[in-house]
Amino acid sequence: MDTAEIKIKIVKEEAKKEKQFFNSEKLAAFFFYALIFLMPIFALPLAVAPIASGKATLFFGGILLSAFFWIFSALAKGSVKIPKSALLISCGAVVLVWLASALSSGNVGLSLMGKLYDLDTFSVIFAAGLALFFGSMIFQPGKRVFVFYLTLFCSSFVVFLFQLLHLVFAINIIPFNIFPYATSNLIGSWNDFSIFFGFIGLVSLAFLETAKFGKGMKIFLFIILLISFLAMVSANFFNNWITFGVFSLLIFIMALFKSRFSERAESMGAKNFLRISLFVLMAVIFFTLFRDVAGNINNLLKTSSAEVRPSWSVTLDIAQKSLKDNAVLGTGPNTFVYDWLKFKPTVINDTIFWNARFSSGFGYLPSMMATTGILGIVALIFFLAIFLSYGRKVFSYKKEDTRLPGGQALAVVSFLGAAYLWTFIVLYSPGLLVFAMAFIMTGVFLASLINSGKIGAAEIRRRE
Repeated sequence: MDTAEIKIKIVKEEAKKEKQFFNSEKLAAFFFYALIFLMPIFALPLAVAPIASGKATLFFGGILLSAFFWIFSALAKGSVKIPKSALLISCGAVVLVWLASALSSGNVGLSLMGKLYDLDTFSVIFAAGLALFFGSMIFQPGKRVFVFYLTLFCSSFVVFLFQLLHLVFAINIIPFNIFPYATSNLIGSWNDFSIFFGFIGLVSLAFLETAKFGKGMKIFLFIILLISFLAMVSANFFNNWITFGVFSLLIFIMALFKSRFSERAESMGAKNFLRISLFVLMAVIFFTLFRDVAGNINNLLKTSSAEVRPSWSVTLDIAQKSLKDNAVLGTGPNTFVYDWLKFKPTVINDTIFWNARFSSGFGYLPSMMATTGILGIVALIFFLAIFLSYGRKVFSYKKEDTRLPGGQALAVVSFLGAAYLWTFIVLYSPGLLVFAMAFIMTGVFLASLINSGKIGAAEIRRRE
């Protein structure tokens, strides 16, 4: 075999490897897109907890499939670029603390896996960490981030259409009577339904105020914003109104001074002041101040609901008492219900909630003080602090990034969307969908920073 034949053989082998890498990478992205589209709408009708079990099954399966094909593509290519990010390191620290806490728990099986629909387990935090990591890797090509948001918007439209048919026309597409009430929905709890559409509405509003789209895309985003607002009105979750209003105000202020993010300065005239974010903010203020209006709509739709959970002070009191015996690693993930039964205030026994069991306290973050101890709460706070510090990179742009059209908008939207979801993880105890989307959005935000060149990536090559 002469030199020319050897070179041709080498070129063919490299082309074959490149094809394997390309196909595997496309499959990893496909399964991630499928996960994003299906998670809000997926349910297992025959399961004990159809919504929670369905979303947990899909989440674990989708992440593992994406991880498998991404790792296969990296092996085929022989190299991989990993973000140089303290955010990934801090996320890894959170996962390790959860593992250590689970292994030291009095019920290791409950803390590691629990039931399929349990949220506060090591398996869920591990899968969420993988979602963040692979989200930051898979969505590094900028165009994929746009596809991600388009997929998410289409999924939310399906959820809204389903709820419209169920709520207004009493049509149940899914059989087995798993949606017996007016507030039954595909997302989870009625408050989670509100939070999800608050997130969708915020992302669409941020796109409308920061990105440059054609008329057709703007109309599509406006429709998504409108249906999100209608969904929030039907749910009328007061905490979501407040949070959505605060983020809408931030978007409005950012839109007024968006000359900081572009080369072309705009005047501060009346036309610049009368923006869509201003009208959204006014609508939020109206429904916040005049809660009876939304309440009357709830009564008409029969969607009035009440949720009971431990107060902030009670949650902190339980955490403080549990830390006396398990200060470093807590009582273990997924054990808050036992902490509640052991340390709940005695006055609760004189109420109708004497036998109530709460799997979490006022919010996910303060509940972790009891279940994962000082290390757990420090790891989470450190992670969130780094996330917020990365947010400063978003608002430090001086001119439009010429390497990625719309790169600034993607970074801004991704940060705001992730921050919105993390707010509810701190101040509320949402279901799996909101929890998982917080990690996924953080990964997308990290990918957007890489795409815009704000953070670098380290390339790891396989030795020949």
